[in-house]
Amino acid sequence: MSTIAKEKLADIVTLSPEEMREIMLGIHEALEDIEDAEDAKRILGEIERGEAETVPWEEVKRNLGLEG
Repeated sequence: MSTIAKEKLADIVTLSPEEMREIMLGIHEALEDIEDAEDAKRILGEIERGEAETVPWEEVKRNLGLEG
């Protein structure tokens, strides 16, 4: 663990359980955002390379019975 990480952890362990929960939720959300961005980049690459196809929004709505 890096020195900075150790210092941050030392600060965190002095917080109340509720404050720690808030920080953990924030970290979890940030990690999910990073994963979403990585997925989007991967899928965009697949589309650009012709490995995946897109479906027009009008077709999606029609297939779901949302047009009316």
